[in-house]
Amino acid sequence: MLPLLRAHLDKRGYTDIEVVQIGGLYPAKIPVDSPLVHTSVEVWRDLGEERVVVAPLTGGSGPMSLITAELGIPTVMTAGVASTQSRVHSPNESILLDDFKLAIRYWGRFFARLAAL
Repeated sequence: MLPLLRAHLDKRGYTDIEVVQIGGLYPAKIPVDSPLVHTSVEVWRDLGEERVVVAPLTGGSGPMSLITAELGIPTVMTAGVASTQSRVHSPNESILLDDFKLAIRYWGRFFARLAAL
């Protein structure tokens, strides 16, 4: 990404801006047709979600590549359960009690399905 950013800035005349990489993470991904992905989607549908979106790559960061690439363990990041009022990742982040209970139901069903695979 760093060379792409540098090229973008240079192309627009911002050659005087210094870009310094201070860290980075490798992507973590598994095939969208993986049984783990199917299980995640099935659980949301079991809970009444009609529209479940599978995004092969999303923004964000975390140590997931260490688990997938280094250890060879497939991983999936499911969407968090939160309302638009949750202010996710802000100093006053919150969650509605109903959303919290939905997350508990999701994870209980998710792990039960994994145990049955």
